[in-house]
Amino acid sequence: GACWAYEGTKNKIMSFRHNLVVVTEDVEPAPNSAVRRVVERQQPDGNCHFTITIYDIKNKFKVFSNAQKYAQQAVFKNISFLLSDGGSIFVITNEGGPNKSVKQDLWKLKEKDTQTKLEMLFKKHMYKEAINLAKSQQFDAASIAEITKKYGDRLYSEGKYDEAVDQYINTIPQGEPSYVIWKFLDAQRIQNLRRYLEALHHKKYANEDHTTLLLNCYTKLNDLAELNRFIRQPVLHYDSETAIKVCRQAGYYDNALHLALKSQDHNSYLKIQIEDLRSYSEALDYIRGLPLEDAEVYLQKYGKMLVSHLPEETTQSITQICTHWSPTPKALGTAGTGSPPQSRHLTPPRMSPVDVAPARTRSQPNRYQQCFVDEPVYLLRFLEFVVNHGLTVDDDNSSIWNTLLELYLTGAQAPNQADKVRQCHEALRILKDPKAKYDPGHALLLCQKSQFREGIVYLYEHKLGDLYNDDEVSNRVHLYRDLLNYYMQQKDHQNIVQLCKTHGQDDTNMWLEALLYFVQSDEGEFAAEISEILQHIDEEDVLQPLAVVRILAKNSKTKLATIKDYILHRLEEQVNAIEADRQAIQELQTDTRQKRAEIQELQTTAVIVQTNKCSHCHSALVIPAVHFLCKHSFHTRCLGEVIDECPLCQPQVRQVTEMMASLAESRDNHNGFFAHLRDSSDRFSTVAEYFGRNIFNGDYGPNPEMDTDSDSD
Repeated sequence: GACWAYEGTKNKIMSFRHNLVVVTEDVEPAPNSAVRRVVERQQPDGNCHFTITIYDIKNKFKVFSNAQKYAQQAVFKNISFLLSDGGSIFVITNEGGPNKSVKQDLWKLKEKDTQTKLEMLFKKHMYKEAINLAKSQQFDAASIAEITKKYGDRLYSEGKYDEAVDQYINTIPQGEPSYVIWKFLDAQRIQNLRRYLEALHHKKYANEDHTTLLLNCYTKLNDLAELNRFIRQPVLHYDSETAIKVCRQAGYYDNALHLALKSQDHNSYLKIQIEDLRSYSEALDYIRGLPLEDAEVYLQKYGKMLVSHLPEETTQSITQICTHWSPTPKALGTAGTGSPPQSRHLTPPRMSPVDVAPARTRSQPNRYQQCFVDEPVYLLRFLEFVVNHGLTVDDDNSSIWNTLLELYLTGAQAPNQADKVRQCHEALRILKDPKAKYDPGHALLLCQKSQFREGIVYLYEHKLGDLYNDDEVSNRVHLYRDLLNYYMQQKDHQNIVQLCKTHGQDDTNMWLEALLYFVQSDEGEFAAEISEILQHIDEEDVLQPLAVVRILAKNSKTKLATIKDYILHRLEEQVNAIEADRQAIQELQTDTRQKRAEIQELQTTAVIVQTNKCSHCHSALVIPAVHFLCKHSFHTRCLGEVIDECPLCQPQVRQVTEMMASLAESRDNHNGFFAHLRDSSDRFSTVAEYFGRNIFNGDYGPNPEMDTDSDSD
């Protein structure tokens, strides 16, 4: 093992724990000689002085000595024995007295506790010894770090900054980094701060702020070599995202690109290439080398900017990702100044077979429309490619069809009239395509905005009506009215009449609106159209003749010849109706007089029954027999138990009775009357019908006051 030399003549030696106890006689230098000699300093009493020295072997320092130069220590004479027991050392001395007497003394040396030892070392600024003592006593790391920090503070106060940093580094990770960083924030101490931050990163206890500060130190010192060494170390001991951010801010784009590639930070790499270096081609090549999931994200994020600068290449990449994506990594060059040679020709990281999901090989086209917001020409090409290759079959991509329609109708990529006509034909083809999943309502707005007449008419007639069920007739009627108004705005007179012919049976008011339009038009006379409309109004009985005449009177240019046929026909119908009503009244009055005469005869005159056969069995009538006023006769056996009603007339009588009871009940059913009146197309006839039922009088018997002999109408 190791060997140490101790001065003086050893009298006694003893080990005590990890200490070495050495007893020596006092010595002094020999005169005119470099050789030391033992001087027996005989006192008058004949005693010798001894020195006890205790050495801490492990920590290599003297912990106790009673040498004369330490005035506060005891003086031992004639040491005879050294003993140890537990935590103490016992010294036995033989001190001679007068008359050759001997005095024995027992001395006890007790070891101080560790904390007291440390405080004594702190007062003497013996921090190294204090650290060694703490380690030998198995202090925890936090306590040792605290002692080391005090040592560093002492060195810092003495201006020994390099040594202080060494001690502060030893406090990692128990020490608080912010305490040390605050001490070296001065620009003159930036080298010391850099050392401490490098140690933090090397021991993997640095956070984002520490990385930022260290990189800023490199940039402030303009130490590109150290920056490259730190950035390009094989194992990253720092947060790459923070390092990339600092390098970008300082303009070290090559280092930032290197970190982005090394950490597979696609977003940061593309940001640097696109936003800082404007290297759009390299960025697009990088995206082409990414797997489908990542390529989707970054094409959507940076696609708009890439399309603005590389429209052809970006459009090709987007169409590729919508059909079949196959990553094709290429050699990438990084732009910038001061880049080291090894930063050139970097390639994006290749994905392992485990990372690639083989289930999906293409993306949805509707995710990339926003990339072409400032390039309608390339957007039109992209959407045509999507539609022509059937990429909208599996999914609901109504936005694609709507956008394609809008581009066709707004004349994108149509510098001349022929191209505009072609695009209108394409738009109409899409509208008629049963596979096209566009929104009919949105398509109608586009057609109206572009004044695309063919598309508007087609949508009204074939698409918009399909949005409603057959029961929702009122909604379909509103669509036809909208189409009618559109024809009126376009002054398409022929289609106005044709639309009324086709759908006028669903909404008779369409004829009225058409008539008002032609009558109020100031463009000239429309005798043929008005005559045709009047003919249909007459056939459908939409309006009363007087209302029609009032409408036609609003136009002073309307000639009588235009409405002559209508008026004559209506008058003829009215005359025929009056004559038919007159005949019906006469027949009813004649029948009524006959019925009243029969009733009077039954009430005042005896009825002679001359029937000789049974009305039931048609055999000869024999007594007993029953005769009824209706002149029907029956055998008693043919009548059964009911003999007060004629079996033959009973159903008719019962029907009349039930009808009268029903009329009596309907007299109080006001809601039913008004409902019938509201739904009736001819309300006057409805009221006349109720009067004819004699409901409003409440008397359902014969009216004696009626003049049955009157021939008046």
